[in-house]
Amino acid sequence: MYVNGDDNNSVSFASDDKRRLLHKFLDLFDSLEAVGKWCRTASQHLDREEQEILESPGLGHHSSSDEAMNTSNAFSQIRQLDYLLSKSGELRLRSRDDFEDNFEEVSLVVCVCVT
Repeated sequence: MYVNGDDNNSVSFASDDKRRLLHKFLDLFDSLEAVGKWCRTASQHLDREEQEILESPGLGHHSSSDEAMNTSNAFSQIRQLDYLLSKSGELRLRSRDDFEDNFEEVSLVVCVCVT
């Protein structure tokens, strides 16, 4: 295809726009993957905690080994929660406002493509 002077700049501009938009889509996908992974990890943590509560002996039936295990489990739970909190700080999609700020162009393209 032959492109003269001014058209060449517009073709290059369109190509750069498409590339930037594709990178935005990739960023969005990566962010959604990270949020999904964080949610799965948090759910596993909560499920494990619930299972431990159900399996623990009733009140008043604690030996010293049970107390040591409970202390160890409590520290493990704290470390897991600390890990989840630190990972939540790394997520790019913390709120709807963050999503709209970071991916407004993507949402506009999706809306145009759907209609």
